[in-house]
Amino acid sequence: MLGYFKIEHQPTCEIMSAFFEKQMRSSKLLINAGEKDRTLFFNKMHQKTNSLKQLIKVNQPYNF
Repeated sequence: MLGYFKIEHQPTCEIMSAFFEKQMRSSKLLINAGEKDRTLFFNKMHQKTNSLKQLIKVNQPYNF
């Protein structure tokens, strides 16, 4: 979840707050995670960044 947004609609704020609280409860610190968990985390992050890089390349106009 990379990005920032501003919302003043109270019901939406409450939903987002509940979502972030749930994320925090179900998360764990990488420093306390085992090697397997760290490897899984970083592999997923590399996959996501590589996918976004490919998407950016596809959407760039050709420079002739």
